[in-house]
Amino acid sequence: MTPENLVGLDEAQVTHFLGGATDVRQAPPAVVWEYRTDTCALDLFFYMDVSDKKLRTLAYDLKTSESNTTDQPVKNCLTDIRRQANS
Repeated sequence: MTPENLVGLDEAQVTHFLGGATDVRQAPPAVVWEYRTDTCALDLFFYMDVSDKKLRTLAYDLKTSESNTTDQPVKNCLTDIRRQANS
């Protein structure tokens, strides 16, 4: 899974994949779900989909503590978030 795979998902679908957010904040018109681990931070920005009245992820911001720019730190981050949710 990559962060791009999360774009378009509703809240229930994101919770299924990543578990509950570390924190939720309002940033009108968005709702931001924050996920934090020791090595990375992922913010998912949800906006109202007017066609079905559900909040859906339209953007994300992912930061890792690794300077490596390959996809591996991103995959490691998402794995860590999922592992943290299941512990």
